[in-house]
Amino acid sequence: MPVEHWVEEFPRIVRVRRWGPVRIQDDDEACRRLREDPRFEPGMSLLVDCRDLDAPDDVEAVKTGANRVLRSGSSSGIGRVSFLVASEAEYGMARMFGSLTDPALETEVFRDLDRARAWLLPRRPEPPGA
Repeated sequence: MPVEHWVEEFPRIVRVRRWGPVRIQDDDEACRRLREDPRFEPGMSLLVDCRDLDAPDDVEAVKTGANRVLRSGSSSGIGRVSFLVASEAEYGMARMFGSLTDPALETEVFRDLDRARAWLLPRRPEPPGA
């Protein structure tokens, strides 16, 4: 299956790797496996590595994927989501996907792994007077 996940213990985030062509059935199965993983806790953030993905190259495919997420409710119980991409075209498609999904789902797109991970880390409150 061209989608795999693992849970990092510290910080508590889910890493997802997608590669090659990913079919709807692959995504459905990956979501099912994640929700059944005993290490997964509601509210965990995801780092989705799409650098080796055969990304959709048309707007309609992105809209269809975003509509599936909205209809299925698969974004519920998920914290922030950072997408890691390899090209400017993938960056644009991932940004479009994020803007078309659940407005409550916080997404961001990166081309750098360290920045993608850092964005998922809990924010520390500003000290008084800062």
